[in-house]
Amino acid sequence: MSNPKYCNIKINIFFVRVISNNLKILFIKNKGSNFWELPNTVLTENEDFSVACKRAASLLIGQSYTEDIEYKLIDNILCNGLLETNYLSLNKKFNHNFLYNKNLKDLTWFCDKELTENNILNKNILNNIKFNKISNFVTEFIRSDFANVRYFIKNKFTLSELQKTFINLGINKKQFYEKRNFRKWLFVQNKDNLFIEETNLMQHGNHRPAKLYKPLDRIV
Repeated sequence: MSNPKYCNIKINIFFVRVISNNLKILFIKNKGSNFWELPNTVLTENEDFSVACKRAASLLIGQSYTEDIEYKLIDNILCNGLLETNYLSLNKKFNHNFLYNKNLKDLTWFCDKELTENNILNKNILNNIKFNKISNFVTEFIRSDFANVRYFIKNKFTLSELQKTFINLGINKKQFYEKRNFRKWLFVQNKDNLFIEETNLMQHGNHRPAKLYKPLDRIV
């Protein structure tokens, strides 16, 4: 979708990950600012929304990796005469290294509780970021197709890690809280709608080695 007539449209990008069993959103702090904000840009005249999203993302991950990201519209909010359009970032490759550019002072990940503590955000931004809304949007996105979990998990993972990711993304199926039942559900689900496959790798640690799996390529 393009913008045939220029108007004030701000695009916010939500990079979302599960970190330490918490759903977290990426925030940046630009040089000269004391507040955290979402990665964002302003739509230019006759610019396509997808192009603007890639332009904003390229400042954080580099131009060459922007093709690995798709964007799903969350909502539109009118704020002080400025239309803010919010997009969820869907990373085909989970492990991107975020870059520091000349205008960026810092970046970090915040969960719901951290967002409201210590006045870390400009008040106008805080009022417009409804963490529960974003969390619910992600949950419904996963429920619409369980294969979408691939955008929120590492490129290689154990079945236990996959189980925890589903739970942390708000999928509260009774089967997910017991290892054996989860694997039964996964076997049936993956048989009907294949979305993960085994690798030839094992994860070694304090416990016995566990098979590593990877998501199959999926397009939203």
